[in-house]
Amino acid sequence: MARMRENDLNRPGAAENIPGEPNGGWGLLGFVMAVVPAVVLAWVFHTKGEKEKEKMEKEHQHEIDVFRDNQKRMKQENAMLQEKLAGHYKVTAKDQHYISKLEDEKQALQEVYKKQQEQIHLLQHKGNTIRDNLAKVQEENSKLAERLVIYQKVQKRDHHYISKLEEERQKVKKDHKELQKQIHHLEQESSIIQANLTKMQEENSKLQQQLASHLEFKVRDQQYISKLEQENQTLQEVYKKQQAQIHQLEHKGSNILGKLAKMQEENSKLNEKLASHRDVKDRDHHYILKLEEENQKVKTDYTEKQKEIYQLDQKGSIILDKLAKMQEENSQLTEKLASHREVKEKDQHYISKLEEENQSLKQDYRKQQELLANSAFTLKDSLAYKQKEREIHIKEEYLSKLKQQLQERQDMKCNAWNPMKSSWHRKHLEQEMLGEANTNIHARNLQVPAALREIFKYDDYCGLRPEDHGRLMWTFWRQWKMEVEREKNKLLAERLAQDPHK
Repeated sequence: MARMRENDLNRPGAAENIPGEPNGGWGLLGFVMAVVPAVVLAWVFHTKGEKEKEKMEKEHQHEIDVFRDNQKRMKQENAMLQEKLAGHYKVTAKDQHYISKLEDEKQALQEVYKKQQEQIHLLQHKGNTIRDNLAKVQEENSKLAERLVIYQKVQKRDHHYISKLEEERQKVKKDHKELQKQIHHLEQESSIIQANLTKMQEENSKLQQQLASHLEFKVRDQQYISKLEQENQTLQEVYKKQQAQIHQLEHKGSNILGKLAKMQEENSKLNEKLASHRDVKDRDHHYILKLEEENQKVKTDYTEKQKEIYQLDQKGSIILDKLAKMQEENSQLTEKLASHREVKEKDQHYISKLEEENQSLKQDYRKQQELLANSAFTLKDSLAYKQKEREIHIKEEYLSKLKQQLQERQDMKCNAWNPMKSSWHRKHLEQEMLGEANTNIHARNLQVPAALREIFKYDDYCGLRPEDHGRLMWTFWRQWKMEVEREKNKLLAERLAQDPHK
């Protein structure tokens, strides 16, 4: 590019087009003095943005290390490909003919490039509309970020509150055991109930062993369990008869009744919170669907332009990460959205930093476009593109298989009539999924093993229909799917940037 500019300056008649420019080396010096400050300012803003970016991304250092390892691996693979290609690049008659064709294509591309410059001016108008849409998306993301931080704080409070409830429940259980011991000493009929309960426990243990080894006797075991439930009902009737005698010990159990009443009130409050949580979840789900539709529209417009491709890709990855985190937090607790105004200022500061980073990325993208404008699509690039396409296809197949496995696992956990709810079948399936995720390099890049451990530990949600089972697993699965789509669009953008005629 520098040679082209010097040739343009030395071309006869060029000085006449520049008013007030003297002939000789002073024209070149003026040109350099006009260009160097802009480059220096761009470099200064870029370094400032990098420092602020390092401060904001301390929490994501692990992901950055993984990305750097992938870059090193890609560099090594590129070096190996270059060595292999260097061995095969022997000049023959066919290669000379191919090189002559490439030169002709290069000239044709230069002519087409001039035509594309005219088309770019038309696309700039469309780019302005897309920027307006992106501004709206950024405003919505700021609101979502506010909710996200509030959800985190509310989650901590509710977790502490639930731990207190569990401690009180354990205390009530201990007091209840003490009352049972006193009742056993005072009444002879309670001994019969204990004997029956021990028999039932032994029979249940035998049933669990038989169910683990002989699945084909499932129907017979369910009938036997129904009989046990009938016996439990009879035992409950006997227990109700004994309630008349237990009333004599009410003065000892008054404290327990008070605690139970408090627990009932707290449970009613929790039910109210859950009801409000479901309403907010439906609204957030509808809102997320709208965001996904807008993102799809942006992607369709994104493929029509060359200069806006990397910008939308960078912003899309940030939006997808935000949406994945927001979906995970929205599935838990959504109360007290009006509080914590201090979080809003932090999020606005973070968004301003992201905008500065996007501006620096735009400048880098323009420089890369200038470098790639005169280069043709080589054989090495086509091989790398096909390899990346195969990797993306493998990731999509793995995600479809993982979706079926997650649905099967959640159906086992949520089936109330299935006695194997916590059996080795579900655990065996979980171990298979973790083993496959740990051995698959694409799954490790998507951080699937850590997400599966969180799903197996925390995802206990069961809906009214089998399709509604699970919350956390769907959040992670959407995040993985969006990451693969982002890689696919990024690959298409690189291909179009290198060879726009393909």
